[in-house]
Amino acid sequence: MKTLHACSFAVTILLALSGCQTYSASRGASAPAPADGNSSTLTVKVKADATPLEKVIAAGVAQEGRTTGYDPAYTKLKYPGGDVPLETGVCADVIVRAFRFADLDLQKEIHEDMTRNFAAYPNTWGAKKPDSNIDHRRVGNLMKWFERQGRAQPVTKSAKDYAPGDVVAWDLGNGRLHIGLVTDRRAGSLPGQGEGFLMVHNIGAGARIEDVLFSWQVIGHYRYFKGTETAKPTVRAGERTSALKIDFLREEEVSNRAGCHYLLPEDMKKGRENYILFSCEGDRIRTYDAIINIDGQETKLTLVSSSGNKGPWKKGTRIRSVYRAGEITIQVSSVVTTDCKDKGGCDGIPLDSVITVTRDNQKKVVKTVGMCGC
Repeated sequence: MKTLHACSFAVTILLALSGCQTYSASRGASAPAPADGNSSTLTVKVKADATPLEKVIAAGVAQEGRTTGYDPAYTKLKYPGGDVPLETGVCADVIVRAFRFADLDLQKEIHEDMTRNFAAYPNTWGAKKPDSNIDHRRVGNLMKWFERQGRAQPVTKSAKDYAPGDVVAWDLGNGRLHIGLVTDRRAGSLPGQGEGFLMVHNIGAGARIEDVLFSWQVIGHYRYFKGTETAKPTVRAGERTSALKIDFLREEEVSNRAGCHYLLPEDMKKGRENYILFSCEGDRIRTYDAIINIDGQETKLTLVSSSGNKGPWKKGTRIRSVYRAGEITIQVSSVVTTDCKDKGGCDGIPLDSVITVTRDNQKKVVKTVGMCGC
């Protein structure tokens, strides 16, 4: 029987923790029964107009006392909506169950993305193709999916940077990964607890709510939902929506950094560094491939496809790149405008570029000039 190496089975760590506080979910609206026909249902009390973020938090907290075991065995699941019995699971199942209650099925989302972009995901397990039975139950795949949606947040050592509903991934050592969800229960309410919020996670003895945010090395921090954001924004046919607004990036995000900088032609002529888009795919230092400011929010994007970007670039070379973050897709179509005559390589390659931003039925096209180089 194959096993799932997503989380470490470390009951001894749990026995050493003394700051655990029980938080029992009240009876209320129930999540849909697992597609595998399991009789167990997760009972979660939420208000009628609860946001997806509130649903995720409530569903994470409700798992304590319901999921009392840990079983990493490979299990054949229905698709979509498949789950192992609620009483058991692994650390990744805590995340999957919480997000499913908010109408976001990570089994389906990850399987579909891996089917389209299998090479983008970790190959730690030697898989040759996507597997909807187990891919969403592996921490590395969850991390990569959140990253590809542009939901990665800075990894810091300050508890105030981690908000309820955030997903946190840890390195337990020796290649063992673990994952959990930030709850809305404050830490520090019991002796020995730190600041910030308690985590819900399953490291071997079922779902527990504990003060463990910095118990291990944090290697991933993700924020999918905000307070009023919907799981999958939809717009009815013919419904009018406000136009997308593209703003300038903050200087500290792009100034003096290697990559491709895009700005309006008039700003280029006047020497103003008012950048519309910055791309830096291949830069291992950053957790994103491009960044753009949409509706006043700087959105980090992941490269999903590209063509024509293998050098050397010459005048007339056409380059096309597509980036994505959640419901936002950005296509950058560029033409190299000048030959690089320096055999040692040019400091910058000038481009005429058209940036097309789409979100649902909204579309914004911006003509820019770009400069790629060091």
